[in-house]
Amino acid sequence: SVHGDRLLEIGNTSRSSTYATITTSTSGTGGLLFADSTANDTGGYRGIIDYAHSLDAMRFYTASAERLRIDSSGNVGIGNTSPSSYSAVSRNLVLGNHSDHAGLTIASGSSSAGVLTFSSGTSGSEVYRAQISYYHSSNHMAFSVGGGVERMRIDSSGRLLVGTSTGYGFTTAVFAGNGAGDGPTGPGTIALSRGIAASSLSSGSALGHINFTDNAGAKF
Repeated sequence: SVHGDRLLEIGNTSRSSTYATITTSTSGTGGLLFADSTANDTGGYRGIIDYAHSLDAMRFYTASAERLRIDSSGNVGIGNTSPSSYSAVSRNLVLGNHSDHAGLTIASGSSSAGVLTFSSGTSGSEVYRAQISYYHSSNHMAFSVGGGVERMRIDSSGRLLVGTSTGYGFTTAVFAGNGAGDGPTGPGTIALSRGIAASSLSSGSALGHINFTDNAGAKF
């Protein structure tokens, strides 16, 4: 029997599995159309879910335009029809198509955190080997590596804090001991590298520079 607005109903509650099959040729396309008009125009296909067998791709349309595609490799394109064209290490999800702005928003509560997590497994610290987190309650961004251990922070004043979560009254940056060499209570270190082997250097060779400038870039 048909209930309410459901003009077609397949299966019943006594079945453990129910499928509907749309069969086409190996080069054909099978799909479902959602229309708000009987005319032969875009009103006849405002929404579409289809499978293109020639591409082995599942496509989703709204307002008569393709918005999302799952291609034959399982890569997902949002606003992009060829996600597998991008770098093999970062094409599982591709946003945008070079024609306009593209972005991703993490919307969390005003006292909560928004987090991007990098995982190498499903147990212990493998679940969160590295994280980029923004804490709305204190308005700071934290960068964690090595199993969720915070290594760097940009606080609400814009200070860069490396190896510490406290600014100690400084206005720009703080570098604290990081557990290597002299240990976590050792001195903070800034290393400047020339990027060439010592055998290529001679006495008096410049290894690095720290420049002090005013707000116009003039050096002192």
